[in-house]
Amino acid sequence: MSKPPTETSSFPPNTAPSALTLANTSLSQTSKKLPMKPKSILVTGGCGFIGGHLVEKLMVQYPDARILVVDDLRTPGNHRVDGVSYSELSIQEWNWLETDWDFDYIFHLGNTPRVRRAIEFPAETIDNNVTSTTAVCEIGLRNSAQVFFAQSSSIQYEETIDNAYTLSKLFCDDILNLYEVQYGLHVTKMFFYSVYGPREADYGPYSTVVKRFSQRVESNEQLEIYGDGKKTRDFTHVEDVTTNMMKMMLDETDYAEVHFGKGDPRSIQEIADAFHSQMVYKFNMPGEAQDTHCEDGYGDYDYDVVEYITEWVKGRSSVH
Repeated sequence: MSKPPTETSSFPPNTAPSALTLANTSLSQTSKKLPMKPKSILVTGGCGFIGGHLVEKLMVQYPDARILVVDDLRTPGNHRVDGVSYSELSIQEWNWLETDWDFDYIFHLGNTPRVRRAIEFPAETIDNNVTSTTAVCEIGLRNSAQVFFAQSSSIQYEETIDNAYTLSKLFCDDILNLYEVQYGLHVTKMFFYSVYGPREADYGPYSTVVKRFSQRVESNEQLEIYGDGKKTRDFTHVEDVTTNMMKMMLDETDYAEVHFGKGDPRSIQEIADAFHSQMVYKFNMPGEAQDTHCEDGYGDYDYDVVEYITEWVKGRSSVH
């Protein structure tokens, strides 16, 4: 449940500046050449896994910029960085506030993640993802900002939509296209592929494969493999992802979408084997694609998931 606003809003319900108001503004007014050194940056979900790593890099790259993280902490993770401003409102609530922020860049990483969790909580997933995306589009228009939106790689592979997460991301895609075409919003869609690494959020049974397997190893439980283990994922380290996100910001090319993936898919069985632990096979989970991989990843990728797991296993063995 979202927390009530703790700041005074100057806009009564349904009266904040909207796309309909801004639609009468010329495209040149809603478009601007973005500065190489932004004065202010908004990151939704900036206390989370990818967001927390990104905010750290933004502070190093742009020490003089004002950075605001809006994160209502509905998902695991509460990583804070010195010198950054934080609001624990939802972005939907923050959208109604009167502030002096004038954003150059907006990173929207605050959607409800995980296919498996969405299967159990479909209404929450659809509501949060759609309304938060709309709020970000409104803020982007008012600030003539460049919006970087975290899209899901799953929307590229689903032939039949059987889960609320993928459905909500398709809705978001339509919303972004509307604001871009109709109102001149600058949008770049970012596609992530099975991101892993330090400080990965603990979603319990909804965690990613690498996180879930490591948890079961630590608790001396069998690794649960759904299906025959032949499904493949393009596992991408968070350091590679966020480093390339920073590179994208400095790139003068106006990308409609950017894919952050190594292009080296590994099977779930291969990942499980790297943990050298007992396994048990279960029926397939609904809502998951057979294979996801990146064919044209942006930037450079240094980390290998099997090597990462091997080092983790060695480190754990040395402690025990």
